[in-house]
Amino acid sequence: MRLHRTVPFDDIANTLDPVSRVFFCQPMLALARDLSHHCANCCWTVQLKGETMRKFLVILDDSRECLNAMRFAAMRATNTGGGVTILSVIPPDEFNHWIGVADIMREEARERIIVHFEVFAKWMRDRQGIDPELVIREGEAVTEILAQIQEDPDIGVLVLGAGTEKSGPGPLIASMTKQAGFLPIPMTLVPGEMSKERLESIT
Repeated sequence: MRLHRTVPFDDIANTLDPVSRVFFCQPMLALARDLSHHCANCCWTVQLKGETMRKFLVILDDSRECLNAMRFAAMRATNTGGGVTILSVIPPDEFNHWIGVADIMREEARERIIVHFEVFAKWMRDRQGIDPELVIREGEAVTEILAQIQEDPDIGVLVLGAGTEKSGPGPLIASMTKQAGFLPIPMTLVPGEMSKERLESIT
């Protein structure tokens, strides 16, 4: 298992004697974002004081390609010292009932999402050392994804899984690509049929 730990730059500097501090801190301060020390089972990433780590936003749904999107986001977060935000969007037409019935269905939908989320979250914690956060929103998928990106400035990359059906990569990607030129962050498409081994090699 590969563990990941972020170490503040000041913590490293404080462990050094005065002479080493001069030779280490002065030249490496400008490169501190990329500095890392690797051992067999751990990855250490230097974090500048006050620096915000980038988060990967990945969408939780019932599609097959969702699995590879989750894998990619977690692996990239581990290897770059980032985090993962998992967003699930409940469509508005799911609660077109009387108020009491709609409230019950809304709560049931949230419970299903949390159970689904915990499956991925456990794998990320156990295998990647990443503790993801879950965000549940209600509305149209594209609108809510864009809103989440705007509301959370720590999100640095949107990760979507691409389907392999003959009809195309999926309706979400088809809709999001129309917005791609206006997104404030990059969008990564992960092929649904890409093997776990291949994903590990490219992340």
